[in-house]
Amino acid sequence: MVPYTERLTGDLSPALACIAMAVDMLTGEGDRESTRPCLSAVDHGGSGHCCRAVTLDYAVDDCGDRPPVCVFWICRRYVPPRSIQSMRVLVVEDEPYLAEAIRDGLRLEAIAADIAGDGDTAMELLSINTYDIAVLDRDIPGPSGDEIAESIVASGTGMPILMLTAADRLDDKASGFELGADDYLTKPFALRELALRLRALDRRRVYNRPPVREVVGLRVDPFRREVYRDGRYVALTRKQFAVLEVLVAAEGGVISAEELLERAWDNNADPFTNAVRITVSALRKRLGQPWLIATVPGVGYRIDAGT
Repeated sequence: MVPYTERLTGDLSPALACIAMAVDMLTGEGDRESTRPCLSAVDHGGSGHCCRAVTLDYAVDDCGDRPPVCVFWICRRYVPPRSIQSMRVLVVEDEPYLAEAIRDGLRLEAIAADIAGDGDTAMELLSINTYDIAVLDRDIPGPSGDEIAESIVASGTGMPILMLTAADRLDDKASGFELGADDYLTKPFALRELALRLRALDRRRVYNRPPVREVVGLRVDPFRREVYRDGRYVALTRKQFAVLEVLVAAEGGVISAEELLERAWDNNADPFTNAVRITVSALRKRLGQPWLIATVPGVGYRIDAGT
C-alpha cells in the first residue's frame, strides 16, 4: 500500500488522476495494453480524521476479472500540535507524483520537505541549505542516491540518511547501510511509518549533537551553526563556517589549504583555486581583532590560541 495524503476539500478527481499515473509507474501495470486501471474512493469516518480508501480496479479484456486492490489511503489529519518540534528534510525522489505526495503528507506531520527529482538538484540543494535528514531514493538520474549518501557522509555533517527505495533484497539493504544509511524503508510504504522513522532519527540526531567548542573567547556551536566572539554573535557564510569548524577542531594544529579545500568544498572544486585564501581572509575580518587565524607560511593556517 502506498500512501497519498490530501486535504478532503472539493473534488478529488485531480488527486485521483495523479494517483492513477503514479500507480502505473509504481506497479508497471500501465505498460500493459490489456489493463485499464480505474480508481474509486470510499469514505471512512473516524475520530479526529476522515479517510477515503482508494481502490484500484482493473478491467481486463481477456484474462478474467481481478479483485480490486486498495492501494492508497487519502487522509485528512489534524496538524500535530506546535509543541512537536518541526524539522526540514530533503526528499530525493524522481517520480514527481510520489514526491509531491510525500511532501504534502509530511507537511501535515509538521515536517517541512524540499524535493529533488535528480541527483544534480539534490547536490545543489545540499550545498545551499541545511537539512536535518536526507531521504534518498537510490535509483535516480544523475548522481545516484548511493553517491549522494557517500557525499553526505564525507562532508562530516553527521546528517542522518533514510533510504526510501524499491530495492528490497537483503543485499540491497546491507549495501545501503554500508554506504552510511541510518535507516532503510522499502516501497510500498505507509506515510505514517515514514514520519515516525524521521522523528526517531531526529531524536537520535539531537542526542548525538556535536560538542560546542570554545577557544580564546571564540564559541563555535556546530549543531546550531552559530559563532560568538567574546559574547558577540558573528554572522558567517556557509563556507566560512565550514573553514572555521575545521580549524577549531584541529585544536591549534596547522591545516593546509589543500586539506581545507578537501573538507570544506565539494569534489568539483578547482585544486588551483584561491578560494581558500579569499575565504580565510574574509573569515579573519569577520571574527575581528585581535586576529584569531594565523597563517603559517608555506604550510597552512591555524587557530592562534596565544593571542
